[in-house]
Amino acid sequence: MFLLVKSLLPIVLILICEKIWFSFSGEFLKDQLSQIALIKDNEFDIRIDSAILTYLVMSFSISYFVFTINFPDSLIQAISRGFLLGLVIYGVFDLTNRTILTHY
Repeated sequence: MFLLVKSLLPIVLILICEKIWFSFSGEFLKDQLSQIALIKDNEFDIRIDSAILTYLVMSFSISYFVFTINFPDSLIQAISRGFLLGLVIYGVFDLTNRTILTHY
């Protein structure tokens, strides 16, 4: 049961935060990104596959780095976790851009 909560809680939290964020900034973002974003009929026309991957990557990072993080046992483990966190951050950036930008 804990594993299920640990896996689903980050996705729910992210979706709630996204809803709040876009309710305040949606029009501003459309205005600012109108030249480069995927916009159709004055709404974002996102690539759903990239959006799903973005949410999965963010959910994984929260599950791994927040719910299971312990002090590393070795320098190799610390470097490995740092590398993985960098990969996750780059993945979120790259997938988000692919989700909303026209030519990415």
